[in-house]
Amino acid sequence: MWVWYQNPKTHIWYRTRPDDWLLHNRLTHRSSGYQVQTQRFVKQYFQNRSARTAIDVGAHTGMTAVAYSGMFGKVKAFEPIPELYKQAQMTVKKNKCSNVELHNFGLGAVATETHFRYKPNNSFATHRNTKGTFTAEIKRIDDLKIDCVDFIKIDVEGMEAEVIQGAWQTIIDNEPLIQFEYKPKFADKQKNDIEQMCEDLEKLDYEIVDKKGVDRESSKECDLFAISRGY
Repeated sequence: MWVWYQNPKTHIWYRTRPDDWLLHNRLTHRSSGYQVQTQRFVKQYFQNRSARTAIDVGAHTGMTAVAYSGMFGKVKAFEPIPELYKQAQMTVKKNKCSNVELHNFGLGAVATETHFRYKPNNSFATHRNTKGTFTAEIKRIDDLKIDCVDFIKIDVEGMEAEVIQGAWQTIIDNEPLIQFEYKPKFADKQKNDIEQMCEDLEKLDYEIVDKKGVDRESSKECDLFAISRGY
């Protein structure tokens, strides 16, 4: 069911499924591309800053890894779902992104294994679930000892705070730009964790805003950026 689609403006190749409405719509019905405004924010941020290594947590089919491969010296991407990881491998190869390194495991606060629920026709809704059909390995970013980290992008459907917790020393050492997602539907489950994470980052002299510069408490965006004031 997977097919290729090439964006007519960017010429980037993507893997999509016509029966996965949200994925297919975002790739084929928006000619500018996937998450263009968010990626534009990141590109502008790094115009006059070092852009050595990006960490892509929740790489899905490689869409953002490919986009960021042109902005950073290296991209280390992580996707725990085998089917999506396979598609990401194909996407990276098709786009000839030799600086992208893919890993078939997830990232979190502790080294463990966890269950994920994955539906091929609703892949963007993949999330941790005790009744999930996939068991995936979870590691900590800090344990991977990645050097020169300038950017961390996190899209993991409710595990954002845990990923950052597992990357705390990396954040202290590198002061990277951090992109993370917060959705209202996860508010009851993760609100306290997310708010505590934001407060902890602010204690490290981070400012948290959306791509328009609106502060986190006033923003209505799903994606927020933690920006180190000392960077």
